[in-house]
Amino acid sequence: MKVLRALGICAMFASLQVNAAVIHSYANKATFLSETSATSLGTLGLSGSGQTSFTSGIATFSVQPSFSNSFHRTVDWVPGTPGNDFALNGQESFDISLTSGVRALGFDFHESGASGWTTSNFTLFLQSGGATFGTIAFTGVLDTTTFMGFYSTTLIDQVFVREDVPNLDNEYLGNFVVGTTVGARVDIGD
Repeated sequence: MKVLRALGICAMFASLQVNAAVIHSYANKATFLSETSATSLGTLGLSGSGQTSFTSGIATFSVQPSFSNSFHRTVDWVPGTPGNDFALNGQESFDISLTSGVRALGFDFHESGASGWTTSNFTLFLQSGGATFGTIAFTGVLDTTTFMGFYSTTLIDQVFVREDVPNLDNEYLGNFVVGTTVGARVDIGD
């Protein structure tokens, strides 16, 4: 009987490992694009300020009423993120809802370096079917444009981006890319 229980426990753990998502994050955009075959989400549009949601390709970006913030979109706010960018007033927290599941998502991120401002820490909550299956933390670098990308073996249909400690510093996001296929190499990331 003890052997059967032990085998049952081993089988349960083996099942958990098989079903667990493998998630890799990337700071190097070229490596990310090469390994995930991600492509541009499309233009973010030029609809101006004060919006609580907008759609680009398969993604709808939205803010929650409790955050008391809104999107501001324009072309080339930040030289390091060519194309359309967006920023949020107030807490830089928002949701990305995807009409079809993706395995990879990435974006350029610029942390403004104005006098007295500090870096912001963010947590990304990866969702599939309404359940969080993974989280990724990232921190911007003052007055620098960086890349944040991630790949998952589990299809992602929603991402919650949350600023851990709200502040009034400005961060700009742009050049969103998504990938829907299993990446060439899921065993590495940087």
